[in-house]
Amino acid sequence: MGIIANRKDEFDIGNFDEELKSYAMPVIVDFYASWCGPCKMLAPIIESVMEEYEGMVRFVKVDIDLYPDLAEKYEIQSVPTLLFFNGKELVRRESGFMPASEIINIIETEFSSVKTEK
Repeated sequence: MGIIANRKDEFDIGNFDEELKSYAMPVIVDFYASWCGPCKMLAPIIESVMEEYEGMVRFVKVDIDLYPDLAEKYEIQSVPTLLFFNGKELVRRESGFMPASEIINIIETEFSSVKTEK
């Protein structure tokens, strides 16, 4: 599996930068590898957070083995790595496994326009 976006639509890898700019909502890019244990542990957490923020934050997964040029461009040196974009601007980078609460805290901190009813 290469690029996956929110279930309803696809993210065009050929126009990665243009895609980032075209979305009014923030984008979180999960760089992962199919052989990576922590990536496998993070996947259901990303799914859960994605459901909570559906329509407010766009999530994209990028397999570094299928898209090494993109991983190199964003200097991905370990997986999993999450990149948090607001428009075309990279506002935060986190590497390694993290619980949902940490991802949610980053979303609420970095994307101040995104708030959920708790």
